[in-house]
Amino acid sequence: MPISISQPINILSEQEFHDLDYQIMKLAFETHNGLGRFYNEKIYQNKLIELCQKNEITVDSEVQIEIQSGTSTLGTQNIPLLSHEESFCMSSVRNGISTYQTHLQRFLRHTDLKHLHWINMNSHNIEFKTLSN
Repeated sequence: MPISISQPINILSEQEFHDLDYQIMKLAFETHNGLGRFYNEKIYQNKLIELCQKNEITVDSEVQIEIQSGTSTLGTQNIPLLSHEESFCMSSVRNGISTYQTHLQRFLRHTDLKHLHWINMNSHNIEFKTLSN
């Protein structure tokens, strides 16, 4: 089932992705270390967005996608993307991690992205996973 995203996705080269990945991971650790654990996703997102903007990295907290079948829109969903242009997703999932990962992989399959880097700031630690198409 195809999906459409309200803003276009910029496909990065492997090197651009890895360079940006390094910067984002550094800021994500800084966010988690500064705030500690047990915060909800929005608090982590806001702090990480603030740090990204200070480092001149363009970010959005969420991007709305439309689920379509033919010409009919079946529904919409907000995906907590750190940056829709750079294909990073941030969450604070504590339960159902494998279900959420499956959801992200399904989303990735319906885009032209090569990779989606998932940053999960759950209560005990920070996890990074790169999902590939």
